[in-house]
Amino acid sequence: MYEHPIVQKNLGLLVDEKYVTIISPAIEEEKAKIAATERIVLEVEKALSRKLLEGKQILIANGATYSQIDPMRIITNLGTGKTGVEIARQAYINGAEVVMLHGTEHNKSLSSVLSELKNHAYDIFICPAAIGDFVAEQSREKISSAKELHLKLKPAKKLLQEVRSKYPKLKIVAFKAETNKSKNQLIKIAKEFLRKNKFDLVVANDVAKHPAGSDASEMFIVSAKKTVAGKQFSPTFSQKVVAVKGSKAKIAEKIVWETARLF
Repeated sequence: MYEHPIVQKNLGLLVDEKYVTIISPAIEEEKAKIAATERIVLEVEKALSRKLLEGKQILIANGATYSQIDPMRIITNLGTGKTGVEIARQAYINGAEVVMLHGTEHNKSLSSVLSELKNHAYDIFICPAAIGDFVAEQSREKISSAKELHLKLKPAKKLLQEVRSKYPKLKIVAFKAETNKSKNQLIKIAKEFLRKNKFDLVVANDVAKHPAGSDASEMFIVSAKKTVAGKQFSPTFSQKVVAVKGSKAKIAEKIVWETARLF
């Protein structure tokens, strides 16, 4: 029925209407069925939103990366990507075109992000990805478990710093995870991380208090204010710090709100 010429003709007429949104059906067993409830709700939320990021192109790097130890083993971290998924959802609701890259092997993840930025014009790069800080020396053979093993780890390439170096005008939203820090210590670290790397927003949290994978957290959003000195803009660091506590969806909504304020 969905492929019937009359149905397609009428759908085409509706597409031309300014205030009509067509939600494509789910195709199962070569039959068109009503879209999932979650998809319908998402499109309704988008239609009713304030479109804070209308027309913006956003790249999100999400999830954990890993480093290969041998053909069977890896080292990785506990990042789940929940925050990134919620940010992508909120950005889409607010009118952005969103591409999300999920974490994989460390060097492959870095290459895929840099390739995507090189080949497409993005306005914003958001990086909640849990990118590994170390890479292992990889063995070509499976390492025997019969004896004690000492791993040699090397500092990994820093994706965010490389992105900032290559794309000085790109809006970058970075994340900073720490452990067992007071609120003031966490904010101070976030401010320095932002200043040192010339990011636009830094979102900081304490993973000792709210472990990776939790459905709720508390995060602090620090942004770089700009002051005018002649024709030059220079970042100052007495800026407003936004604290948000609650579900990952609530936190993502606030991050997207603050990201929109960069424009």
